Amino acid sequence: GAEAAEQLRARYGPVPAIIVTGDTAIERVAELRERGFEVLHKPVSAARLRSLASHLLRAAALNR
Repeated sequence: GAEAAEQLRARYGPVPAIIVTGDTAIERVAELRERGFEVLHKPVSAARLRSLASHLLRAAALNR
């Protein structure tokens, strides 16, 4: 997921991305956040995912 998002960013510029993972290793989560990703842990509710996606899209629109 992170690699695919980075390919999109390389082609299209800053693209907000959410990584949904079952990995709870502190180092891995920190590394994803350092790369600019929001991280949610499974299981994640649809409402939480929708809320974060909406927030990221609003922020991206404001930064255009």
